[in-house]
Amino acid sequence: MKTLFILAVILSTALAKQVETKAEKFECIAKNLRDKKLLDNDFKFSENSQHLECDAVIAELKQKILTDDLNLTLLREESENSKALKKLVQDNLVCIKDELIASGYSETKMKISIYEVSRNLQMKQRKQLTASTKAEGDKKMQISILKCVTGPIFGKLFDDLMKGEDEQELEGKQINYCIRKYVVDKNLIDTNELTVNLNPDNIEISIDCEQGMKTAIVTLEEAIKETYKGLYNLEIQIQCLINVIMTGKGLDYTAKAFVLSEANLSDDKKNQYRSEFVDNFRALSDEMAKCV
Repeated sequence: MKTLFILAVILSTALAKQVETKAEKFECIAKNLRDKKLLDNDFKFSENSQHLECDAVIAELKQKILTDDLNLTLLREESENSKALKKLVQDNLVCIKDELIASGYSETKMKISIYEVSRNLQMKQRKQLTASTKAEGDKKMQISILKCVTGPIFGKLFDDLMKGEDEQELEGKQINYCIRKYVVDKNLIDTNELTVNLNPDNIEISIDCEQGMKTAIVTLEEAIKETYKGLYNLEIQIQCLINVIMTGKGLDYTAKAFVLSEANLSDDKKNQYRSEFVDNFRALSDEMAKCV
């Protein structure tokens, strides 16, 4: 009987210590957020967390949040049908992690953990704060991915354009004529430096180039939709993205790259044009992020 009593005391002491340690860990998190003015002073979990290494607790937690959430993102991208996007995320994890750190992503996720256990909140308020903060975190994740994959996405697009096209039917050749004419008419290329043959196939031009460019625009828009599938899930987001790219001279940049693909460029020149192409699209990433 005495033995059972001792065991009960030991067990209850251990459980109390476990609860106390958990409260102190939450206090570490809350204090970290309070110090950064990210949480009200009302959120308090323990009067004393001094004996805990709070800096170490927070550093470990932030690392765990980034690792776990990026792994979940990779799994989600796989299940949401875009293998190409998943590979882009994998290839740019360091950049994405740096963007997440700069955006305060871990702090946002830590706030959710505080809201979920805090006794300061009514159920309705807890649900509202948790949902809005989760949405904030999801947006930070999407924006971080967007900023890091935009360069590689358009770098690959430039490389694909440089490979040239397969043999085109007559309609395709006429549209290509219109693209060359568009580039020359808008002075997108210095024709003193590069000679542009508008009609290398010597075909009879029977197409209205205004209509031809509309077809080229539709093709580019479809490519954008396919490329960003998985990162933008709503039609309104995709349309916003297309508008940003098109108003940001996306058609000019791709049309120029198409014409450059037909020029006899040195590797140095090709790399120079590639850098310009990528930088032009990367400069749109802040506006593109507003579509998330």
